[in-house]
Amino acid sequence: MGYGMLRFAVEFFREPDAHLGVLSLGMSMGQWLCLPMIVGGVGLWWWAGHRQKLSVK
Repeated sequence: MGYGMLRFAVEFFREPDAHLGVLSLGMSMGQWLCLPMIVGGVGLWWWAGHRQKLSVK
């Protein structure tokens, strides 16, 4: 999750790919590809916390 968020921020300063340019919502392809990393990280974080709560009971 952290890597995806940092990479998303760095993509603001990087020039978009010449053949793609800026895509929908004003985001580059790199930013769009970071979103699944962030969502996956949040999902893993939730899963780990949920699993830990189950083992405490």
